[in-house]
Amino acid sequence: MANNYNSIFSRDDSGGAELPREVADQIITGMVGTSTLPTLATRVATTTRDSRIPVLSTAPSAYFVSGDSSLKQTTPANFGELSLTAEEIATLLVLPDSILADSEFDIWGELQPRLSSALSDVLDLAGLFGQSIPTSWGSSLVDDAVAAGNYVVASDIDGGDYTKDLLGAAQKVADQGFLPTAAAVSPAWPLIAASQRTAAVVANPLGDAASFDGVIAGINLKYGPNIWDPAGNVVALVADWRYILLGIRQDVSLDLSPSAVIVDDTGAVTYSAWQQDGQVGRAVMRAGLAIAKPDTHISGTRSPIAVVVKNDPTQSVAKKS
Repeated sequence: MANNYNSIFSRDDSGGAELPREVADQIITGMVGTSTLPTLATRVATTTRDSRIPVLSTAPSAYFVSGDSSLKQTTPANFGELSLTAEEIATLLVLPDSILADSEFDIWGELQPRLSSALSDVLDLAGLFGQSIPTSWGSSLVDDAVAAGNYVVASDIDGGDYTKDLLGAAQKVADQGFLPTAAAVSPAWPLIAASQRTAAVVANPLGDAASFDGVIAGINLKYGPNIWDPAGNVVALVADWRYILLGIRQDVSLDLSPSAVIVDDTGAVTYSAWQQDGQVGRAVMRAGLAIAKPDTHISGTRSPIAVVVKNDPTQSVAKKS
């Protein structure tokens, strides 16, 4: 995606109509999806950009003691450090004073949840699918699962069994010493799964306002929000979310400035709110992501994550921007 330093919120240019249109003084801002990582991952409060989290690298062992005078053995038990680096996600929104003055509704108030959602979308796309992921975060959840061989290729997307595929992915997580606690699924997943096995998916007894939309075999289901795999290959992602660590150094902050100056990456001024009679809205958050893999006496490459995919990811890997 190309750098952008000069976008300005403007009136609708289709015929010169002014804001707002006559829609009973209401504005349609679209659906603000509930992001996946902040909902499912284990949140870790961080006070510095680079935090170190102790993770068990060598699990202790125990032994049988034979006879009355046999000696008890010792066991190693070591902790390593897992780096959790908080990276900044931000955006600026230019609002001309003339539009703010002419509006019959609170433009800034209506746009704030959309700006928060935009930051969450970036977080999900990077952490789940690897799109523009910071190098300090390491692998995305999907890439980590594939590297451990934890993926299930749906045999027949249209006539297959989505429920069976998801449980197969959950089994891979369990086989590597983890407990599958929840699954994030694509927006279309519940519709297809329901048509295949209506009785397999149990509706959330807590109601629509709860974090989870359904349950299958004791695994909570998080239905996909507006943002999902841009490559279109991932159908579902199952994980032991206790070991998906989301470091939040700063929750989303939103502010509005009448004197901000915006410059591009060459140092050139592209907008001056004071000079050009406008205001600049700013949305900022700082978050880090890490995947913990404590020792469980299971050798080999392990991951607390598994995915259901349409096509074998090792044969055709989509490039990420």
